[in-house]
Amino acid sequence: MKHFTSVWGPYPISRITKKMYEERILELNEKYSQNYMDGIHTCGKMLFRKALTQGLIKNNPTEDFKMPKKQQSVEEVEKAEEDIVFLEKEELAHFLKLSYTDGLEMDHIPDYE
Repeated sequence: MKHFTSVWGPYPISRITKKMYEERILELNEKYSQNYMDGIHTCGKMLFRKALTQGLIKNNPTEDFKMPKKQQSVEEVEKAEEDIVFLEKEELAHFLKLSYTDGLEMDHIPDYE
């Protein structure tokens, strides 16, 4: 909510337009992660939806707005690929053998269905 009130605090909520909302979201999108931005947008939608139901606004500026997806740079994609670690064949065989001999018995596995 602070991301909206810090900019629009002096404005009556009825004067906040779709364009103002989209520009603010795009501005914040440059600073924050996709996950955090989803939360900010969700907060904005709830705020304006409540204002609409209370009769403070006639149109919801968040309606039909889709969060832009962030594009990863080539460096970010390559870094993510470097972080993937696989077991060698011998390590996998050792892990499977240990899980077979020392793992949980089938009757101890909880049933989540």
